[in-house]
Amino acid sequence: MTNLFIEAQYEKLFIKKIEDLGYDKINQSDIRRESKRSPLASDLLRDALRKINPDLSDDLINQAFFKINHIDAGLLVNRNEIFFDYLQNGVEVTSYEDGESKTTRAYLIDYLNPEANSFVVSNQVTIFGKDTRRPDVLIYVNGMPLVVIELKSAKSEFQDVESAYRQIKNYQKGIEELFVYNAFNIISDFTTTKVGTITANMAWYKEWKTADGKIESKEYGDFETPIKGLLDKKRFLDIIRNFIFFEHADGSTNKIMAQYHQYYAVKKALVSTVEAIKRKDGRGGVFWHTQGSGKSLSMVFYSQYLMWTLEKPTFVIITDRNDLDNQLYGQFARASRFLRQNPVQAKSR
Repeated sequence: MTNLFIEAQYEKLFIKKIEDLGYDKINQSDIRRESKRSPLASDLLRDALRKINPDLSDDLINQAFFKINHIDAGLLVNRNEIFFDYLQNGVEVTSYEDGESKTTRAYLIDYLNPEANSFVVSNQVTIFGKDTRRPDVLIYVNGMPLVVIELKSAKSEFQDVESAYRQIKNYQKGIEELFVYNAFNIISDFTTTKVGTITANMAWYKEWKTADGKIESKEYGDFETPIKGLLDKKRFLDIIRNFIFFEHADGSTNKIMAQYHQYYAVKKALVSTVEAIKRKDGRGGVFWHTQGSGKSLSMVFYSQYLMWTLEKPTFVIITDRNDLDNQLYGQFARASRFLRQNPVQAKSR
């Protein structure tokens, strides 16, 4: 009972810090859903689709809602990838005019105006599936449960951040439908707070150590920094749109999310690159990495981000070793769907 009490207090504190970021707290009993098995807050989602897509008819809004609510086929990671395509790029909907079909997109999030979206935090929402579970905290954006937060008390040797991770994995099996709409998960035990995706093992759940990219927190038991760093509204949407992708290799799919050092480095490199283009001197600066810190992934995120920023840029990547050339080509090839094009590897100098 003592640990349950501590976790309940920790949950309240976590939620308060999220509310401080401008999120609305809604009781789980007030979350309106289409059915017991659907984790979507249907009223919030329909309202958001209408607000973000004012030029679309009710029929097209209903089409979009149906597609979002019925991602049925395949493994969890494949269903999540379909949803993420909707989330990042919009849902294709079709209308008929004079006997001809016309395809357009319904967008799920207004990325240019973060405050135009609905940000909600709720706790102990009952989710139905193979099992019936109540995750500690859910973060909804426009009615979609994008983040699951699982909290444990470090007061018990059996209830730590790893047990929170195991709980998330159990949820993914028992209430899979919730994780179809998942962007990432946060696990915490008072002392350590980590973030990871649905395909990440415990080793790939990582700490987010800065809220602004300038000061790295070294404080013991600091859970406020990752909350601010990950869930600030503008940054949260930026991470969803530009810093999460699905990597395909050897018949398997992994969901990749940038770590904090990659996120902030790419953001700084983007500003430096744009300024160099304006000056026309070509001097964007140096993007420095230590060995094993994920430079290949940083290059993927950097390239994709510049595609949003510049008009159809061409990237030429020069390496000084064959093994590195193959490594980088392989990484870009595995991220080809995210980049929306296939890389080409030069055969000679």
